[in-house]
Amino acid sequence: MNKSVAFRSCAVGMALALSLVGCSQGQPEQASQENAPAQTTQQDAGNATPSQQAVPQSWTEVKSVMDAAQGAGIDGFGVPENVSVGGAPFSNPQYAYGEGVAQVTYAQDYASLIVRKADGSHASSVSDRNPSEFEHTWKQNVSDVDVTCYGAFEGLATLVTWNDSGSEYGITYREADGEEGGGMYEEDVESLVDSVMRANYTGA
Repeated sequence: MNKSVAFRSCAVGMALALSLVGCSQGQPEQASQENAPAQTTQQDAGNATPSQQAVPQSWTEVKSVMDAAQGAGIDGFGVPENVSVGGAPFSNPQYAYGEGVAQVTYAQDYASLIVRKADGSHASSVSDRNPSEFEHTWKQNVSDVDVTCYGAFEGLATLVTWNDSGSEYGITYREADGEEGGGMYEEDVESLVDSVMRANYTGA
């Protein structure tokens, strides 16, 4: 009788010990999974905010459009003296250059208009906005040149880009408060792109 009781006690003790060992082996695996860093996917990057997607660039301010072209190392840069969006004038152009890109910024109280030109390979971009952040993309033909338009609303462009005679161009509409309510309508895009192309044909 005593031997049977002792045998049963030993069996129960061994089963309990094996159970504890199994638990102790499973805990590190669970902890490692909980502490593992989250993986960033391509889809996560696409859902970033506009400010997170902005293309980082540095610019050097200069006094003239010729200085901007020379600083960027491009073959000339022509821009109109005054432009307008929605009938509102944008003037007082300010010039700058980045790595392979010349820039002019037109000011308004509530917004600014940024025009850029690049030749060949260039480290800087023709816009500080990432085209992938916009919900709508469409094409518009201006003087037999295909212009790609980007915006939060179709027909109201925040960014337009095009290529002409081996050069790459971009025009960005930027509101002072950072909102997306304004932009360039079809007639604005046609007028702006046409005036920039004419200025570069004549070297104005």
